[in-house]
Amino acid sequence: MLNKNYSKGFTLIELVIVIAILGILMGIAAPVINQTVERHALAAYAREFAGDIRLVRHRNINGESTVKVQILGDKYVIKKGTVILETKNAPKGVRFLDIFGSEIYFSGFGVPLGVGPATIDITNSYGNIYEVTIMVATGRVRVRPHPDKW
Repeated sequence: MLNKNYSKGFTLIELVIVIAILGILMGIAAPVINQTVERHALAAYAREFAGDIRLVRHRNINGESTVKVQILGDKYVIKKGTVILETKNAPKGVRFLDIFGSEIYFSGFGVPLGVGPATIDITNSYGNIYEVTIMVATGRVRVRPHPDKW
């Protein structure tokens, strides 16, 4: 009679090697995945911010002359007079560049007023920058990646 002494399965060394290889691959892939997630969060936040600027512009055109957007570091608020209507916090790692306390408001014709910047830069922790530009003459809002920092 033949004695078959074949074992089926994997040895402990084989399993440890496979787990080590998977760990190395995840170590390489994790920073790339995090950077991609932050880039998409930055783009989404910039589009949301531009949409809220457009909303404030339209509300001012429709007669609500005291509605404005105020930028506060890593968030912005929509105000009507001194009452805060809405606060929008930035995702993790996303912030506005150097315009703390700036206010954006419009005339009844939709033209931007005040000393607010015409271009607002929003960045993430990897140095990617999105520009939100308010056209001075018309009040139109454009969102795009910064040509040099993307």
